[in-house]
Amino acid sequence: MFVKINVGKRDQFEKYLIKSPRVHWIKRCTGKWDYVLSIASTDFNELAEITKEIRTQNKNIILEEATLISHVRESRRR
Repeated sequence: MFVKINVGKRDQFEKYLIKSPRVHWIKRCTGKWDYVLSIASTDFNELAEITKEIRTQNKNIILEEATLISHVRESRRR
């Protein structure tokens, strides 16, 4: 998920993301987008729910967003 935010609320947004169990990693960017988020989901419906929740919970912070879907299969370490 690519996100452009109100940079004055960066700390609030990052705290929200860090608490989210479905956000795999967060990268700050330069250019059009402020962040790239890796979101773990089991299927498209779950991804849609997670991204909707992120947008809804941060509606006063997120200015623009876009979602790129890729399939990565990574085995879990035991």
